[in-house]
This record gives sequence, C-alpha cells and structure tokens, in this order.
Amino acid sequence: MSDRSLANIYAQPADVLEPVAAFLKAVEYLRLDPEARDIEADLLEYAQQLLQLHTDNAKSAYWTAEAAPCVTHANEVQYA
Repeated sequence: MSDRSLANIYAQPADVLEPVAAFLKAVEYLRLDPEARDIEADLLEYAQQLLQLHTDNAKSAYWTAEAAPCVTHANEVQYA
C-alpha cells in the first residue's frame, strides 16, 4: 500500500467517521435530484469501501498484534 492509502489517511475510527458522515449527508441531498443517481451511487460505494477497508485493517491488526506494545498516551505503553 502506498503512503496515501485510505488506511493511512484515516488511521483511527474517529477519523473515518467524519468523511463517511459527510458522504451520507451529501447522498441525502443528492436523492432530491433524479439526475444525480450516478454520483449518489459512487458516494455510497466509496463510503462502503472506506468502512470495509478500515474494518479489514482493524481485524488484521488485532490478530497480528497480540504481544505488540500499544501506545495509549505519550508516556504510557500497554501490552495486549
């Protein structure tokens, strides 16, 4: 994956929810325009892919980081 992948840009769950919420709000308004079906479908697909990518990465990280340190704050390290 490149450094500009969505998994790196939206690394935390809170980061991913803001753009998805914006996409869904845009879809809500696009539904008022019958000629905007293509854009509406693209935004829904993009939001779904973004959430799926983040979910897959979180599952992968969970299964591979069983003994890896997890930094919760600047000076705190917890081991799973």
